[in-house]
Formats: sequence, structure tokens, C-alpha cells
Amino acid sequence: LKDNQTPAKDPTDWTRFTRNKDNPNTRTASIFYNGLDRLAKKQNSGDKDAKRRYKGMLSAKKLIDAERTAIAQIRKDANKTGEQKRDEIKVKNAKINAIQRQANIKYLNIKYINAK
Repeated sequence: LKDNQTPAKDPTDWTRFTRNKDNPNTRTASIFYNGLDRLAKKQNSGDKDAKRRYKGMLSAKKLIDAERTAIAQIRKDANKTGEQKRDEIKVKNAKINAIQRQANIKYLNIKYINAK
């Protein structure tokens, strides 16, 4: 088991309030993927603005897919401890969330409340 440790659990992973069992995505991710689906349908109707926004969302999705591939590689790395994997995956997930938020703001006109 030590040869290929799974990522260690963060304390928030143990609480029942952090994830929805029906939809494991964050709210930001749900908005992103729902918006991507809506734009895919709209851009086929010939709406030029929808096509532009859809292309932007697809480029964001490519960046997200690259981060998810990197996460898969981190999980497979037998030379890292569970804590190292957890920390690296946490950074990658934060980057994915930031990409999704930026795309939501730029291409879906979503407004987020600044928590600062």
C-alpha cells in the first residue's frame, strides 16, 4: 500500500456538507458546464456572439482538461506520499476553479460576490 499511496484526506473531505451526492461538482463547475452546454446549443443556431463565447469556453475547458490530466498523473505517482499528493491536487483544483470562474465571468456574464 505504501508503494502507491492514495492522496491523504483533507478534514473537509470527511464532512457531509462539502459535497452533494447527486452532483459532486462545485457550484462554479456546475455553472461552467451548464453554460457550456447552453452555448453549444445556441452556437449551432447561427448566433455569432454565442459562437465566440462557446469558443472561449472550449479553450477554458482545454486548460481544465490539462489540469485534470496532471491530477491523474499525481495520483499515479508512486514516489509521493499521500500528503504530497493531497497538497498538489489541492493546488490543481484551485487552478481549475479559477479557470472556471474566469470563464463564467467572461463568457457567461456571471457575477460573483467578492468575499474580501
